[in-house]
Amino acid sequence: MIAAADSAEIAELKAASNRARILEGEHTSLQKRFREQEAKIVNLERAAQSARQNFAQAQQRITEWEKRAKEMETEVEATRSRLEEADEAKLQLDSDLSLVKMHLEEKEAAEQASKVRIM
Repeated sequence: MIAAADSAEIAELKAASNRARILEGEHTSLQKRFREQEAKIVNLERAAQSARQNFAQAQQRITEWEKRAKEMETEVEATRSRLEEADEAKLQLDSDLSLVKMHLEEKEAAEQASKVRIM
C-alpha cells in the first residue's frame, strides 16, 4: 500500500514536473514575445517621433511658402499697378504727341500760307 501510495505520489510528481516544464517553456516563450513587443513599441515610438518632426518641418515649409506666395502676390499687384500707370502714361503721351503733331502741322500750314501771301 505504501508502494502504491509512493507510486501514485511519484506519478503525481512527474505530472507536476511535466506541467512545470511546459509552463516554464510557455513562460520563456511569453517572455521572448514580450521583449519582441517592447522592441516593436520602441521602434514605433521612434517612428512616431520622426513622423512628428517631419510633420512639424512640413508645416514650417508650408508657412514659409504661404508667406512667399503672399509676398509674390503683393509684388504682382504692385507690378500690375505700375503697368496700368505706364499704359495710362503712354496713352497720355500718345495723345500729347498727336496734339503736338497737329499744332506743328497747323504751324507749318500757317507758315506756308504766310509764304504764299508774301510772294
